[in-house]
Amino acid sequence: MKNKLIIKMKRKYSKFYKSLDNNQQRLLKVLEFLIIFNLLAIPLQVIIHFNVNLYQLAFIERTHVSVLLDLFGIKHYLTDLSTTTGMIPAINLNDKILAIGEPCTAFRSILAFSALVIASPRDKNYKKKALMLIPIIYVFNVLRITSLAMITISNPSLFELLHVVLWREGLVFLILILWYYWFSTSQNTFYTQPQ
Repeated sequence: MKNKLIIKMKRKYSKFYKSLDNNQQRLLKVLEFLIIFNLLAIPLQVIIHFNVNLYQLAFIERTHVSVLLDLFGIKHYLTDLSTTTGMIPAINLNDKILAIGEPCTAFRSILAFSALVIASPRDKNYKKKALMLIPIIYVFNVLRITSLAMITISNPSLFELLHVVLWREGLVFLILILWYYWFSTSQNTFYTQPQ
């Protein structure tokens, strides 16, 4: 019964869609994209609102940052900071603490990129290809944290500027570039008629 209802709704939508002119169809596709994207942003907003501690994710990224710091010969040791929401992984760099909280992980960026991909009007098989771009986001984030650790040691006065302006905005820019690359290499056209 549920499948019949879905099929019936798809037919009505298809009939409605065909009755629209090209501009209206384009606007409807944009509206669909925005609605789906915003619905997929809800889990991120829940995590932010309830201040969920994602210690395990930060721990993994801290470990990878530590490996890179070892490769560069930077002395450090791993520690944890106690906060009201739980423990936060951190790196001690010559008595300068670099905390790696949930906002510092690649989790939000990967979730945002995934929401952009899922909301895009492409077929499911092509959407699966976007999974190959997710490691780029993760590696970029680990390099971002590593460079901030190096800046913490060499020039602490630049830390806030690079952390907030350059790297945070740089991560947003990377997500948009990767999504645009993925979206533009598709053989599908943006404005496709629903089946």
